[in-house]
This record gives sequence, structure tokens and C-alpha cells, in this order.
Amino acid sequence: MFRSPSSNFLPHSSATQTRFLQNRIQVIEKHFGEICTALAVYTRKIASQRDKGDCLAQTLNEYAAAENVNKNCSQGIKDFADSISFISDYRDTCVNRLEETIIQEISDYAGICKSAMEDIRSCSVAYEKEISQLKYVHKLRQQNPLGRMQIGKAESDLAQATTQSVRLGKSIEERIDKLEKKKLEDLIGWMKKLALIEMSLHSSSLSILTRAYQQLENVDIESDLEEFRNTLRLNLPLPESSPARAQSVPSIALPKTPTDIPSKVKRSKSFSDYRQRAESLDSLKVEEYEELKQTEDSDDDEESEKEPSPPRMSVVRRK
Repeated sequence: MFRSPSSNFLPHSSATQTRFLQNRIQVIEKHFGEICTALAVYTRKIASQRDKGDCLAQTLNEYAAAENVNKNCSQGIKDFADSISFISDYRDTCVNRLEETIIQEISDYAGICKSAMEDIRSCSVAYEKEISQLKYVHKLRQQNPLGRMQIGKAESDLAQATTQSVRLGKSIEERIDKLEKKKLEDLIGWMKKLALIEMSLHSSSLSILTRAYQQLENVDIESDLEEFRNTLRLNLPLPESSPARAQSVPSIALPKTPTDIPSKVKRSKSFSDYRQRAESLDSLKVEEYEELKQTEDSDDDEESEKEPSPPRMSVVRRK
């Protein structure tokens, strides 16, 4: 009834192989949990970038709606905001794929590893029970070799324990083999899915950004600048005479015109008329002064004949 240690089943193996399988399951459970956590953080970062992209697109659309002068630039900004919004939509799809395929499947390994560890413990208990029963049979043979009935019952229990151990050992061996195969296939499959999701996101983003760049290149900046200058000219106030400039001209030089805002032509004509009138007045004053002087000179000559007079100071006329 004693089995050879060279058997291939788990209960026939040593306790070292059992510990190896337990450590193997623990490594899978630990590192897959860390991978799941890292991918969850990575997915949240993409989701955060998606939300920031939506915020940027909304801000650009608000500016494009407020811009009422630079029409070409406003349309270009609006198209670029739509491109950013499209990229955010692709990021949202990327987030959903990561959560539904990779992260969910990795998180399922927590239950798979827990179930495998329970099976290994059950197999280990069955193996220990078999070893204990085998020691009991040896002990009975040594103590009471003639007790056939007691030894037979112990050997029957040993046979049942051996059968249970073999059955559990074969089952756990097949399950661990399938688990190892599944782990390898899933791990490579997840990385391939991640690569495909990222390639889809970046290829779509590259196509959208290329088109957005071309649209921005087609924006006519000179046309918007000319439109701004024309609008600025229309909004400038009409030129008026400043108070300082009005005070620089003498009050007698300002002609009285029927209009409130005289034109430059009228102002210059009135000023020339004033100068002509002033020169004619000066000429009349000079003639009157000369006649008056002649009259005074004649009166002085008559008086000088009568009595001598002190010498008079000459009057110098200011030109």
C-alpha cells in the first residue's frame, strides 16, 4: 500500500513542491494586484486628461463666440476646439475599454488565486493525513504484528486516504497547470490589448490634430487684421478743434460764422479778410496822422514867429 516517492502526483511530492506552488500563487496574487492598481491609476490619468480636454474645448468655444471682429480666427479656434473635443471622446472610449477589459479581468484573479490556494491547502491536508495514516500502519506492524484485524482496518483507512490524496493531487495539478497557462495567455493578451487601445487612441488623435493644424494654417491673419483696422477707423471720434488750439488764436482773429463748426477753408478766408481790413485801417491812420502833423507844424511856425519856444522832442512813429 505504500507508494513510491517517485510518483508524479502532488501528494507523492515533497512538501517543498507544495510550498513552491503556494509561493507561485502568492506571487501571482500580489503582482497582479499591483498591476491592476497601476492600470487603474493610469486609467484615471487618462480620464483626468479627457476632462481637462473638455474644459479646454469649452473655453475655446466661449472665446470664439465672443470674438466678433476676427471672423477667420474665430472660426479657426472653433474648429480647433472641436478637434480637442473629438480627442477627448477617443480618450473616453479608451478609458471604458481599459476598465471593461483589462482592469476587470485582472481584478478577477484575486478570486482565482484565492480558490487555488484553498485547493492547495486541501491537497496538503489530504497528503498530511495520508502520511499520518501510513505512520500509524507502520507503528501497528511493529507493536502488534499478529493483530491482523487492527492492521487490516488501518490499511483500509490508509487506502482511502491515499485515494483521496491522489484524486485531489491530480485535480490540483491539472488546475495549477491550467492556471499557469491562463496567466501567461492573459498577461500577454492584456499587454496586446493595451497596445491596441493606445495605438487606436494615438492614431485617431494624430489624424485629428493633423487636420486641425491644416485648418489653423488656412486662417487668414491679414484679413482679420485689416478687418480690425477698418472697425477701429469706424469707431474713432470725428476731429474737433481743441480748447488749447482755440486759445492760441486772438479773439479778434476769430470770424463770426453762422455755423457752429466752421471749416478750415472758411477760417483761413476770414483771417485773410481780417488782415486786409487791418492793413487798410493802418494806412488810414497813417494818413490822418500825417495831416494832423502838418497842421500842427503850421501852427507852430506861426507861434515861433511870435516868441521863441524850447526845442520839442521828436515823435517816433511805431511801425
